[in-house]
Amino acid sequence: MKKDWPKKCLKKKHLKNICGLMFAVALMMLQIMPVVAVGTIQNKVVRVACGMNDALYLNEAGEAAGICLPYLQQLAWNNNWTLEYVEGSYNESMQNLYDGKVDLMFPVGKEENSEGKLAFSEFIGGYQQIGLFAKADADVFYEDYAGFDRKKVGISIGGNSTVLDGYAKEHGFSYVAVPLNSTQDKIEALMDGDVDLISFSTLNTVPGGKLVAVLDQLPFYFCTTVENEELLQEINSGMSKSMVNTPDVVSDMYQNVLKGYNTVSFTKEENEKIKETDQIVFGVYGDRLPLAGIDNAGNCVGIYVDILKEIAATSGLNIVIKPVADSCKLYSNMDDGTVDFVIGIKDLRYSSENADHYLMSNSITDYTTVAVTLPDYQFDEDENPVIALTKERNYLENDISENLPKATITYYDSRKECLKAVQEGTADATFLNSWEYNYESKNARFQDLIEWESIRIISGIALGATGQSDLELLSIFEKTISQIPPEKMSDIIAANLNMPYENYDLED
Repeated sequence: MKKDWPKKCLKKKHLKNICGLMFAVALMMLQIMPVVAVGTIQNKVVRVACGMNDALYLNEAGEAAGICLPYLQQLAWNNNWTLEYVEGSYNESMQNLYDGKVDLMFPVGKEENSEGKLAFSEFIGGYQQIGLFAKADADVFYEDYAGFDRKKVGISIGGNSTVLDGYAKEHGFSYVAVPLNSTQDKIEALMDGDVDLISFSTLNTVPGGKLVAVLDQLPFYFCTTVENEELLQEINSGMSKSMVNTPDVVSDMYQNVLKGYNTVSFTKEENEKIKETDQIVFGVYGDRLPLAGIDNAGNCVGIYVDILKEIAATSGLNIVIKPVADSCKLYSNMDDGTVDFVIGIKDLRYSSENADHYLMSNSITDYTTVAVTLPDYQFDEDENPVIALTKERNYLENDISENLPKATITYYDSRKECLKAVQEGTADATFLNSWEYNYESKNARFQDLIEWESIRIISGIALGATGQSDLELLSIFEKTISQIPPEKMSDIIAANLNMPYENYDLED
């Protein structure tokens, strides 16, 4: 939580007034400022290679797309560039760079600079995985070294095979190299059966294929030619600004590049585990829509429920979802064998006894906790605010006491009671998951409450296990989670945020 959040932060209502004032001032300035001719400030045109892989490409509408695009656009914004995209394969793009037909390539590894003609950004742009791919229906598993032995492997013509050579030597298998010209040639050769495996960056998507090994992780950079010193300086300056001003854009690209969008195969042992596992019982909240709960038709629905369904469909595991009525006891349900695993807020385990007893997966996605108050309330660290919290959110105590040392925390049984306390003046503020507040704000009685834009606490959603849980299954879940594309996760969240409000009581 930010240290300065109690200091008269701007709220939505106040932002509207300020925006109106700024607009009025802008109109006044237009009347007194001299008119500047349109087009006197020209953006620098930077031609960027694209189509080398799925990191940056032109979609069917001819628009730039790919997981590296937001980072590149931020760099362009920092430097006042206008981007133009030049399509080509990797080899074609490299030749275009040498010939002056493009100014910039991204992402590129320094191992490509054998002739000394290239200049690279001072900062690493990220890390790409060099992978080994097979057809989805091939009888080969993840890190199946015996299965890799003496297979025909498609590699790039003139490409550096040092990584593959070292990997094969380390794990005791040999291979037959089949040089191919482009990424598309490799994919076609794999699908046609001309090769058994192909090796290239996981920035490429292999339709109908699966990732069976990660050979190495190599850094990549923005790249231009050694003659283009001015552009290189702008690249370095722009990257530095991005790291300071928009670190989320940088970190998102780092994560998405490493994650990739390819189907990751399971090991032979993991496949056997999936086949022999009858069912796995997952505990979810029973009364926390839109996260998870029971709708009026008696169905278990919500964001977490749909995530578990996606995991089941991707892994092939039979997942049974069991709602747990008391959120505070979500984790302890694993101890008595009521459920095998849980899905929920990572921080919630700290509300449980023996918190260190529980294991957590990597975050599936993040959520935001927000502060909710009446419109005329102002946080002040010198006052004695009353904060309403649900019992399972006691993990927020340290953050609250650190930022509001004179605050009093009052616990309630439900988030709805917390909101009522704020509305009725019994409490000054409450802290809720933004998705839960979105849901409760559909109740007309709470529409006069506001959430603070300046108070944001980021937490993760994860799978929970115990030391006695089947950790091989947890490994399968981790691998499955890594394959859920961000856009799929966004669709799940958006669909559940649109669900109708069903938490009315007689008082409402």
